[in-house]
Amino acid sequence: GLCYMSLGVNPLLSNLCRVDGGQMAGTAFIFINMAMYLGSFLVCLKMWRHEAARRERESHDARVIVPRDAVAPLTLFFSLFSFDHLAPGDERDTCPSQPGPGPGPEAPEGPARVHVVADYLIKYPQIRCPEERETYAAVFNDQYQEYKDLHRDVASTLSRFRQLDLVMSQLLREGGGPQEQQRIQSLLRTYQEKKQDPSFLEKKERCGYLKAKLSHIKNRIRTFD
Repeated sequence: GLCYMSLGVNPLLSNLCRVDGGQMAGTAFIFINMAMYLGSFLVCLKMWRHEAARRERESHDARVIVPRDAVAPLTLFFSLFSFDHLAPGDERDTCPSQPGPGPGPEAPEGPARVHVVADYLIKYPQIRCPEERETYAAVFNDQYQEYKDLHRDVASTLSRFRQLDLVMSQLLREGGGPQEQQRIQSLLRTYQEKKQDPSFLEKKERCGYLKAKLSHIKNRIRTFD
């Protein structure tokens, strides 16, 4: 600021106030670069918090809520096993990891006999040229990762449900007095509600749909090849 005042006329100060164009460009570059780094940091922080919140919600939805006064064996079982720590070897396929042949049109039971045709059967007809084959392959590769993630989540949850079914049946057989039986029935109702959780059923339905769709696309590509 002194360079623009009357003191800047002084020969000593006038030499100090001379600024080359390169110095100005360097200063502007450093400032803009710092602003970009700061903006990127804030965006990454927000995305990280959003992802952490999403994983926390999924983890909360996957757990079975157990009352504090639950019987000891079931409480111990839930404390040792959770849906978030399932070993990969425990997974059992609800649908194969490699999509197989796609199913045909579905026909629900009823007097109307209305045939419901899946959308991918119409959207992905027979391949007629190499360009269409590349498009089909791109769609397959794009959605296959989503299918693998859904399959892993659904398979691990179903595997955990199977283990919990065994424990619940054992508790029902070995139940003691009326008070303990009442607690077991309360746990059983809570567990059945958890098995009908809308988010889990939606994931399961989406997994089956992607399995059929990717199988259909894979068969189209094999037929063309």
